[in-house]
Amino acid sequence: MSNPGPAPPPPNFTSWDYLIAHCDGIEGLSPLEREKAKRAFAQLRKVFGNDFLKESYDNNHPMIGWRIANQAPWTRKWCIWFSEAIERAESAKGFSKILERLCDSRRFDEGLSVLDVADRLARAKFSIEFDEPVTIEGTKKIPDLRISNADVDEIFYGEVSVLGQSKPEATMWERFHKVTSIFSRPGQNLLSCGRLLRTLSEESLSEVVNDVEQLISVVQSRNCFQELIRPGVIELAVAPPHDSTILSLWAEQRSLTPNQFSAPHEYVNELGRLKAKFAKKVQQLPIDLPNLLVIQADNLLWNIKNREELITNVEEMVFSHSNLLILVLCSGVIMSPEKLSQSYGMNKYSRIETIYDTSNDYYIFLNKFCTVKITPLTITRIFSAFSI
Repeated sequence: MSNPGPAPPPPNFTSWDYLIAHCDGIEGLSPLEREKAKRAFAQLRKVFGNDFLKESYDNNHPMIGWRIANQAPWTRKWCIWFSEAIERAESAKGFSKILERLCDSRRFDEGLSVLDVADRLARAKFSIEFDEPVTIEGTKKIPDLRISNADVDEIFYGEVSVLGQSKPEATMWERFHKVTSIFSRPGQNLLSCGRLLRTLSEESLSEVVNDVEQLISVVQSRNCFQELIRPGVIELAVAPPHDSTILSLWAEQRSLTPNQFSAPHEYVNELGRLKAKFAKKVQQLPIDLPNLLVIQADNLLWNIKNREELITNVEEMVFSHSNLLILVLCSGVIMSPEKLSQSYGMNKYSRIETIYDTSNDYYIFLNKFCTVKITPLTITRIFSAFSI
């Protein structure tokens, strides 16, 4: 019998050397992509420093769990883009301010959004500066981007923002994950299915957590299917692998999917939240220039039911600000290979493929009431920046 050799080392996502070496073992990457991923990690180590991964892991930095510890091929392609975008941007004035945001676990998402927008604009032949102060009606403001088109000697400013989760939704997900973490612990080798039917108070959460832990204990001791039903609160079934058939039948009876646990729906007025965010951010822009505002609004755009109605509402919001030339609404990662493009008057909707096998949605609104005129070349370049 041949010697299988030593077991592979356990994943070490706090080591740049491990990440570089591990690129060779990720399926779904071409030889060129593997080499580019190695180069990307080496470049990111120079930018962020040797200790960044360890500190980020301890601080639950969003770059770790979603993009580093996740070993799907698209995450390594994302790291390639991220490294190259940083290389393209690091010579720009004010780049150190963006790097500070990227290093901060609380500000990473906003820093990443600014970097992405800056990279798109730079590839559309604009020159970019970060966090350049301006004075607006006697008050000093710091828009995210100073954007110039040297070909026609035009300058304007850009503000980038992320419409994150509402507080009720964040609370719901925090408590939801406390429940799911119990029956999805590594090494338990159990199947599960169910749904949480409402957002739990702290008091109810303690009761549910205790009930779920007892359920897991019974399944492990009896080695058979068990269920937890609390009407209006939680429905959960857990089983060892040999009872997968009964678990599937239980799920089918409730129109659930085996091995999934659903979260409750938390109603949030996302359009109202967008309008409040828009009103705040547009104040950061100079009143005598034709400016750009980009807002990432994942929850709003992922759950859209009537695109025309959304465009009508947002268009009127844009019309009321004469210093705003273009508003862009965008969504984050969408696992869809489909490419879409559709015009709505002067506005445009596009679904664009990224180089890392995902797609982003962009809604581009052109303000016909912007009082500061700008050349068609600059407008065309802005539109193209969010279409490539």
